[in-house]
Amino acid sequence: GHFGRRLPLGYFESCAEGINRIEDPGVREYYEGLRLITRGPLFAPGRWKAIAEYNLGSKRRYTQDYLAD
Repeated sequence: GHFGRRLPLGYFESCAEGINRIEDPGVREYYEGLRLITRGPLFAPGRWKAIAEYNLGSKRRYTQDYLAD
């Protein structure tokens, strides 16, 4: 089955409007980097640095509150 997860406040608005509306400052920063990685131009400045940070774990601290138990 699927796990239910809490979504950050402002997540739905962010998806609907295309503007980062997440309320928690740390999660907002995390989401902004994730948007750069997944939606930014392939060679956008900072994209490859963000990919390394997310893959090597330096940004994972923001996800702990939203993981399923």
